Amino acid sequence: QALKYYPKSKRAMFSIANAGFALGETSGFRLASQMLVALICIDPEYEYAYDIWRKRIHDQTADELRAVDSALTSYLASHPRRSAWWLDLAWDRYGLGEIGRAESALAELDRLGSAFKLPDRQLLSARCLLERGDTLGFETAYNEALGLAEEKGGFGRLFIEVQPILTPREKEDWYDLRYSKDVAVLFRKFWKSRDPDPLTFRNERLGT
Repeated sequence: QALKYYPKSKRAMFSIANAGFALGETSGFRLASQMLVALICIDPEYEYAYDIWRKRIHDQTADELRAVDSALTSYLASHPRRSAWWLDLAWDRYGLGEIGRAESALAELDRLGSAFKLPDRQLLSARCLLERGDTLGFETAYNEALGLAEEKGGFGRLFIEVQPILTPREKEDWYDLRYSKDVAVLFRKFWKSRDPDPLTFRNERLGT
């Protein structure tokens, strides 16, 4: 009823989103996602709406991703303190197959400063290069991402990408490691062991 008379009621949208979460998977979370996206389009910082949507909704639709992209692109123009959200948008655009727009979001991060030279940022740059057929550039950027993860931590997305082809023993080794340096060593050994032709300049397996 509140939304009927006040279609842009942030409080009502947020309350319905919470009710959706209380209902649980799957229809409840779908309702929550729809309400949070509507709220993000009005005010992404209201009750941490954007952060909640990003963390709790794991099945965002293409339409939802595009709606959030449009809203945040406008929002970020006047809210530079939230500029780190550009990296989220870059990954979303990549997932949607919009490589050029993903690269433009990364370019915006670069414009804002070197503080965003994070492993996930470099990994996405590597993926975009690979999509464009630049296998050597991809391998260079991938190794830069690995180096940043070793220096600052943050192997999460790197691990997610290789998890499907890890052996059970390699997975055990991964979970036993405590230090970033040791994880980086494991990654390098992992890719070296899968290099089909160690005598070439490139590791052909890395780019597949």
